[in-house]
Amino acid sequence: MEIVLNYRNTMNLPLDLSPLTPEALDGMSAEDVGKVKVYAGKRMFELSRFFKVEERSSGEDQPLKLTIMGDLRNARRIGFRMKTGEIRVEGNGGIYLGEGMKGGVITVEGDVDSWAGSGMRGGSIAINGSAGDFLGASYRGAGEGMSGGVIQVKGSVGCEGGGWMKGGLIHVKGSAGPFLGVHMQGGSILVEGDCASRMGAEMTGGRIAILGAVPNILPSFTLDSLRTHADLVTMKVEGAFYMFTGDNNEQGQGRIYVAKDKNPHFTWFEKYLGRWE
Repeated sequence: MEIVLNYRNTMNLPLDLSPLTPEALDGMSAEDVGKVKVYAGKRMFELSRFFKVEERSSGEDQPLKLTIMGDLRNARRIGFRMKTGEIRVEGNGGIYLGEGMKGGVITVEGDVDSWAGSGMRGGSIAINGSAGDFLGASYRGAGEGMSGGVIQVKGSVGCEGGGWMKGGLIHVKGSAGPFLGVHMQGGSILVEGDCASRMGAEMTGGRIAILGAVPNILPSFTLDSLRTHADLVTMKVEGAFYMFTGDNNEQGQGRIYVAKDKNPHFTWFEKYLGRWE
């Protein structure tokens, strides 16, 4: 079965949609879903106050699919801790999308705000637009970033993507902001576009590959070698890369791969290296 929510956009208050996971709505009729209470600001209202709720058949024995239509930039915690099923957002998503997610699939046709995939444990998030700051990262002081699952972004991402990340994969088709992978401990980040400075600051593990240009590498990283591929945890990316290791300030074992052809300002390093691996 598929539940379709069409946003009426009748109230300019932040909506908390954390109760709307496929497992929580499984077995409910459209009428019952409309009676689910959600926070709008500090007060609770029935969902039908903000959404037109419809029910569609999607075949027997299929996991519940939840489709949410409209500009949902003021809606937080879509897919909060979801374990199974599918959520599709036909528009933009707000802050904390997929926070603590353990399984299932979330697809967003537009952009999402900050903290998407924060504390994610499994499942997958596909964002066809761009993402804000702290993608897959930890809350301040928690030290628990994404530890599993996959986040794919067709656009670009803001600052501190993958902060405190422990596992899983973040794949960005566009560019990435500063401090990518700060405090990273495991997992992989692949950025096909350019990346701002200070990537991998204080990382102790994990692997980052940048296929575009980078302005510099932190001085606490060591150029280890030239490589014919970037060896990420769950995938191999072919191409010529400079491989840096660090962060040495943390006795870290992290790796940063930077595409050779897009970063000629690193060429002078090569006289100190004699091998391709």
